[in-house]
Amino acid sequence: MIGVGPLFMLAGIALLAWELPAGMIPLVIVGQVLMGAGIGMGWPHLGALLMAVVPSNERDVVGPFIFTTQTLAAVFGTAIAGMVANLAGLAETVSAAEIAAAGAWLFGVLIVVPLATCLMAWKALRLTRGQLSRPEE
Repeated sequence: MIGVGPLFMLAGIALLAWELPAGMIPLVIVGQVLMGAGIGMGWPHLGALLMAVVPSNERDVVGPFIFTTQTLAAVFGTAIAGMVANLAGLAETVSAAEIAAAGAWLFGVLIVVPLATCLMAWKALRLTRGQLSRPEE
């Protein structure tokens, strides 16, 4: 799921960037569902993987780290989305078409996030493959 979740996110955000300006609401909903499913299927397993590979004497630090990472991701994601939307002209838009165009820019630029997530997920899986079978320290 750690490797598949980012692919769902990538498909969802690409669909949103493509279909939002076209106004295809059912496909926009599918894009949102794909993004949410990708996050939902990948993140819990990534947290469990982290707990599995961390030394037992550091597990009390890892739990709060997972929550802090989620919070920081939301904060930075919101800030970046706001900056991209403003640079795309969302603050000056007056028509639905202009708003949709700004949305296309937003999702088009933010597609970098799930692309990077795909790479990091596969790297994390590769690095921890041997550690998952090791006995408890």
